[in-house]
Amino acid sequence: MTIQQLYYLVAIADEGLISKAAYKLKISQSGLSQAIARIEQQLGLTIFTRTHTGIVVTTSGEAVIDQARQVLRSYHDLNFKIEQLKTQQRDVFRLAVSDEISRPFVDALLEVQDQYPEFKVQLVQTNPTLAVRGVRKLQYDAAFLTYCPASRSLLGGLDVHDCLSGAPQFYTMQQHYLQEAGQPVSIEVLLEQEFVLYDDDQLMADLDRFQKKYGRLNISLVTDNLQVIYEFLQKFRAVTFLRDFQLRNSLYQDKRAEFLPLPVADLKFGSSRYAWVTQPENQLSPIEEQLMQGIVAHFHDN
Repeated sequence: MTIQQLYYLVAIADEGLISKAAYKLKISQSGLSQAIARIEQQLGLTIFTRTHTGIVVTTSGEAVIDQARQVLRSYHDLNFKIEQLKTQQRDVFRLAVSDEISRPFVDALLEVQDQYPEFKVQLVQTNPTLAVRGVRKLQYDAAFLTYCPASRSLLGGLDVHDCLSGAPQFYTMQQHYLQEAGQPVSIEVLLEQEFVLYDDDQLMADLDRFQKKYGRLNISLVTDNLQVIYEFLQKFRAVTFLRDFQLRNSLYQDKRAEFLPLPVADLKFGSSRYAWVTQPENQLSPIEEQLMQGIVAHFHDN
């Protein structure tokens, strides 16, 4: 049955007369009578009986019309929701990422755009400082970023939604000779290695504190691209410094298993949090909220 046919049934039941229902529906009386006859034939049920005083709904008809009313209410609710989404939706949702854009962002975005093809996103890769600044100035509608608990005050005034926690660690490729030892390396041995580092505010701050305490690292390259880090580590047997959840959620799923943690004796770094932040007055639309929750769900699936 069509939505239009449901309207016909409900209108006749409400009005009690074909003529009144036809006037309400803005169609001819004969056209409505023919439409009802086709519906009854299609269903194999008698919905209405005609008396000298008007139209009476049969017992079977009451059950059908009750369901018709429910379907029409759901149909109206759906249309209302769609109109809400249209009025709330921005032309482009501007999302900043203070890390390399990872697999959960791609997977969640593809899912949402499959449902809502007109939904457009500007996905910007930046650092935590610029991400926070951009959200405060409304240059970005939301941002995913890493922060340490001690620096949470820097996010004051923003709505903060924690979604991941982890810790930074030194990594090498599987074939690095230090992995063959099978035991923690000393600080002295670590300082002898060549390093390629991920360009991230918090990671670099952790390493600055490390160097002030233990001595300078031999840093050959700083980049914000994990693929470049992978190639560098593979070719030069270098060491890098990353957060564990960076690798778990990397786009390069075929390569992340080759990164192995390098334990260092008597060395431990503080924990990191990954969260998405927004300005309290910059409310997300239901579709934007769906995207953010989808990203978080994919983080936890990986």
